[in-house]
Amino acid sequence: LNELGDVLADIALFLPLILLPGLHPLVLIGFVVLGVVNEFTGVLAKAISGERRYDGPMGKSDRALLVGITLLLLYFFPEMKIALNYIFGVGSLLLVISTAVRIKKTLQ
Repeated sequence: LNELGDVLADIALFLPLILLPGLHPLVLIGFVVLGVVNEFTGVLAKAISGERRYDGPMGKSDRALLVGITLLLLYFFPEMKIALNYIFGVGSLLLVISTAVRIKKTLQ
């Protein structure tokens, strides 16, 4: 239940960012969906191998740090809104890599 709560909290906290000017909604939705897939890949690894996987360059705390720093910088430098799609796009790419790493290590 803790993992489910974490994922639901991430969704509730990150989806309102869809209102940020300059951020394409599909980029954010992709970031959120990939975050859910990444977390459940780690949880399902426990059912397969007996060990919860936290591997990869973009885990839960990394996502929180990315979003937190991005919003802090956006507050002080509003002109950086032009980079939001790139920031969340790179975050999405890192989520794909994290998920692949978790799958690979689970199946070893």
